[in-house]
Amino acid sequence: MIHNPHSDFTERFTAEIVTNLQRMRRYAYYLCRDRELADDITHDACVNLFKSPKAIACLKASGPVKFGAYAMTAVSNAHKDYIRAPQQRAGRSEVILPDDEGHRVFRVNDRAETTVTSLDLQNALMQLSDDDRLMIYLRYYEGHGIAEAAQEATGLTGTRAFRRHTQILEKLRQLLNGPGGE
Repeated sequence: MIHNPHSDFTERFTAEIVTNLQRMRRYAYYLCRDRELADDITHDACVNLFKSPKAIACLKASGPVKFGAYAMTAVSNAHKDYIRAPQQRAGRSEVILPDDEGHRVFRVNDRAETTVTSLDLQNALMQLSDDDRLMIYLRYYEGHGIAEAAQEATGLTGTRAFRRHTQILEKLRQLLNGPGGE
């Protein structure tokens, strides 16, 4: 029997995708708030991962970077591709964001007691960099600790991770409170 190295890679790739698929879908949904679109984005991310030299090297070498980190980046990139290229989505209706009615409401601790809707929060999150948005997702949606979320999203460790987390939260506060808001 002839050993096929491609089948070993395909099996390992499939195992990694199965391990990370639910997490990828949740992150895609977090980015777009549309289940059907989240499935499409996740599918595109899987295809892109299969073609990615970095992901392939990660699987072959089992190096310091986890495949899961590449998977989350692939979801973010697929989401960006979807936003950038509406003309390529022939036959797919545009995602319509629902109005503020019925959305959860979050309180922002400030002097004016500003009320922020989940749509405001989503818009503010989309203004963050990919790494910062992933760190917030890992920290507050998946419940990872600050150090673990920062390590996976940005590669930062120690006090630099905690400093970055504080900076991201401050930027979110500024985005939610508007210019000059405290």
